[in-house]
Amino acid sequence: MKTLLIVIFNLFVGISIGWYFGYTRPINYYERNFKKITGMSDQQVAEAYRDTKSALKSIGSEERAVAIMSFGVIKSLDAGHSAEEIKAVLGQQVAAYYHTFQKFENPSPDRDDFLKSIESSTSPTIKAALVKKPE
Repeated sequence: MKTLLIVIFNLFVGISIGWYFGYTRPINYYERNFKKITGMSDQQVAEAYRDTKSALKSIGSEERAVAIMSFGVIKSLDAGHSAEEIKAVLGQQVAAYYHTFQKFENPSPDRDDFLKSIESSTSPTIKAALVKKPE
């Protein structure tokens, strides 16, 4: 009986030590590094973990939009449309964003940099598309 209690106690101690060093420490290490890199507080990290699913859904919808555009370009090229025709369609998308959709976004340095890039573009296709105002 005494041997059985010692075995159970040692098993419990071994599992506890293994759980501590094998599970909790790596999680704490990654969480500390994440907080150090991002400068977030404990509460912000907890909210970020909760909001991850919605953030991934948002990123997914943006990626889907890019994939749809890329798919259309590939299909057009495969169908034999000229590069100039495809550039004109892509230019219309840039112009639509510039004239309409960017107004609905929250101001950010990324958005401002992109708008400056559009405005300073030397591409004749972009310039022509920006001259035409969307209806």
